Amino acid sequence: WKLAGWGMYAAPRPNYRGMDVVGFVEESGPAQQLGAPSQKMRDEAGHFLERYRWLRRLARPDALAQAIRESRPDWTTIRIVVYRSHVEPETGMVILKDFTYEYSG
Repeated sequence: WKLAGWGMYAAPRPNYRGMDVVGFVEESGPAQQLGAPSQKMRDEAGHFLERYRWLRRLARPDALAQAIRESRPDWTTIRIVVYRSHVEPETGMVILKDFTYEYSG
């Protein structure tokens, strides 16, 4: 009993967070992947992911969406999908969960 039973409360804390950004020129058109983001977009993405790490869905990527909108004014819809690792209590497996933010207009 080296850890006095604390091992049963331990869980891996993987800190994988990532995102995918796509845009649509037309509502029914094909999705376009955001390629070669500017330094401003990378900075905003980093700030947002750090907030998302702690706040989860309460964090909003509004500043990132604004930076994307300035870079790609032809996109009528922006979709930001955030991925994070999660330990499933039932199986103990680490899976990726995603949450989607969508900005139209």
